[in-house]
Amino acid sequence: MRPARSAERAAAVINYMSVRPQRAFTLTELSTALRINATSLTDVLLALTQTGYLLRHETRKTYELGPALVAVGYAASTRHPVVERARPVMEELAALGAECVGTARAGKDMINLAVAAARGAVVHEWRIGQRVPILRPYGQLYTSWTSLEALGQWLSPDEMRLERHPEWQEHARVNRQRGYVVTLDGPDAAPIQRQIEDAQMSPSGVDTNTRLRELVPTLDMHAHSLGEIRDDATYEINYIGAPIFDRFGGAVYSLSVFGFGTVSGREVRRVGESVRDRCRSITREIGGHAPELDEARS
Repeated sequence: MRPARSAERAAAVINYMSVRPQRAFTLTELSTALRINATSLTDVLLALTQTGYLLRHETRKTYELGPALVAVGYAASTRHPVVERARPVMEELAALGAECVGTARAGKDMINLAVAAARGAVVHEWRIGQRVPILRPYGQLYTSWTSLEALGQWLSPDEMRLERHPEWQEHARVNRQRGYVVTLDGPDAAPIQRQIEDAQMSPSGVDTNTRLRELVPTLDMHAHSLGEIRDDATYEINYIGAPIFDRFGGAVYSLSVFGFGTVSGREVRRVGESVRDRCRSITREIGGHAPELDEARS
């Protein structure tokens, strides 16, 4: 089933502008950035303006986020209290590296909802609202604790054949067993990181998700994800993260610590266990629970 085209376009406008909340855009800029015909986009912008989700400046002919979204944001925060509950924990976890990013699953993407930085740290300019597609190897914080069917769809979206990816099944098992995910920095990830940064920082805002979806599956599993941790080895770490679960055993939020450089396996384990334990504590506070391994594989 495919959603209505107008609904997709309205969501695209809100998603795009929410990552750039300080800016106002002309019809031409939005049409170019979102690759939507200007005539078709005009009706969408009119509907969003009439409902207060956007404001239109009559003189400059620009559009910006409207006040109705403040009410939506408040309501969503009330419905998903885990985001606010995790903020003080994120500040503590950021001190383990350089910064901590809180993400949630949003359809086929992961979306940044909160960022905390260690005092004096040199950090990425993560943007709230920035999305990354959940395509292997990205998304392990969610797919490692999910059903076999969902894991198969993540591994082989067109075929859903798990037997072709035994190494990823093993990584999912290791992630579940230790309770956290560790990813590595490396040359294979550099083009993808540049695409993510372009999506975050580009003033013209050309949508890069299509390019990301082409690049992400090319990452080598062994070069991206850390399986067995050897205390006496050293690793170039990208992030260490853990999920937070709701009352149904679903991973609804995750906290990831970035900014390590080269660290020992012993330090990787120490940080990973700290992140895991904090996320488990939040899970209990919100009345959630991690799925049993049999439950996660059913």
